[in-house]
Order: sequence, then C-alpha cells, then structure tokens
Amino acid sequence: MTNLSGKVIIVTGAAGNLGGCMAKLLAERGAELVLSDIDAAGVERRCDEIAASGGDAIAHVTDVTQEEQVRDLAAFTVREKGGIDVLVNNAGLLGQEHQIQLADLDPALWDRTMNVNLRSVFLTSKFTIPHLIERGGGSIINISSAASVAGYLMSNAYAASKGGVNVLTKYIATQYGKQNIRCNAVLPGIHLGEDAVARTAAHSLKNLAEHCMLPRLGVPEDIAKAVAFLASDDAFYITAQLLQVDGGLLDHAPQMAEARNNDGFYRSQLARPS
Repeated sequence: MTNLSGKVIIVTGAAGNLGGCMAKLLAERGAELVLSDIDAAGVERRCDEIAASGGDAIAHVTDVTQEEQVRDLAAFTVREKGGIDVLVNNAGLLGQEHQIQLADLDPALWDRTMNVNLRSVFLTSKFTIPHLIERGGGSIINISSAASVAGYLMSNAYAASKGGVNVLTKYIATQYGKQNIRCNAVLPGIHLGEDAVARTAAHSLKNLAEHCMLPRLGVPEDIAKAVAFLASDDAFYITAQLLQVDGGLLDHAPQMAEARNNDGFYRSQLARPS
C-alpha cells in the first residue's frame, strides 16, 4: 500500500463521484488534502465526510476556468498547508455533448468543454508548478480519458480536450523533469460510479463488459488507486506516461469479444494451422 503521509495534495473536481473517491483514498493513505470544486456545498460535504473518517481535508471553492480563482487556490493551499506536493487535475465536463455528433455541435459547448477540461489543466499547473519547485519537486496527475485515444460516435469536444491533456502532460514532464516534477495522465475507461451507470444504457454496459479483457468493468476505486500510486514516492521514476486504466478495453482486436463469447469459434481459430 502506498504511503502518502505528510504530502499536501490538491484535488480539483472533488465534489463529484470520481473526485470524491480519489479524495477518500488519498486521505486514508495519509495525505493532507485541499479539495477544490465549483460546487461549494458539495466540496464542503466531501471534506466533512473525510473528517468524519479521521482524514485531513479543507475546501476551496474554485471555478478552474478562471485565472484569478486558480491562482488563489494555489496561494490558499500554501498559506493553509505550507506548500504543495501533488496536484490532481480531475475537474472535467462531459454533459450533453456526449449525445451530439460533430456537425450538430454548438461551438459554445465546444468552447465550454475546452475551458473546463483543458484550460483548467493549464491554469492549475501554471500556478502550482512554482510551489512544487519550492518543495523540491512533486507530482502532477492529470485525469484524461480512454476516449482520447480511440474514435467514438459522439463526445467530440470531450475527447479532443482530453487529447490536449495528454499532450500537455508530456510537455510538463519534459519542461520540468529536471526540477524533480513528474507529470502523468490517467486514462479511465468505463468505471461504474453512480453517475456512469445512470447515463449508460444496459445494453451498452453489456457490450462494454464483453470487450473488457478482465472479469468486470472498472469502478472508481480502480482509478483512485492508480492516482494514489502516481502521487507516491513509489512512482518516482515514472513520468510523461499515459496510464490507461480500462481493463484492456481498447487494447485488443475487436473480434476477440465475439471469439470469447463463442467457444466453438474460438477453438476453431486456435486449431487453424499457421
């Protein structure tokens, strides 16, 4: 189990299901947390939950698309906690856009998605990096998406914004590695939090399960554990990586799902001469 005792960690988007799961696990492993979200009541509630379990978390209400608010988030963390060791860029927006194809997409929705998903990572990194350098280094973990590395029928702006996050991850790692700053991205696939289940049709979940290499689809805790590892000193020599946490969903030939579900077909393929 990774030990995060004494590490000051900012988590953006902490009022949401995935951000909350990350915050809970990071607190359990000893981190001192500053939880950020635009949802004031939600982020305060998250801090209360962590405190009730013996953890250490304080809230900062932040619109991560606004420069001055993000600058204040970094300054607040240093003022209240003495420094910053880890930044988890989790704030993100999918919303209605996942139901719209490109030709029908409102440019305003495109811009809003880019601001929340990509501009926010630029701003939080910009204002956090100087403080990481002051601490002798640290870790930036960007939450991207498996949608950024494969084509889908919808979610154009979301996927493009997360593709930008992937590139920015590598640039941060390249520019600040010599200052002992690591930067990696975690690319979740399907993780069955309450929000994901609510917006995914049953037949779609069945289809995804058939294409997953492992016995089950993911859960938010799978993502949180990857984040906790990358935040820890155990991941010291890992940087500039795009870590897919998707159960192998995107890394097999598509016909393999049918093969696994049809034993006769699968055995016939194995028996074919080379």
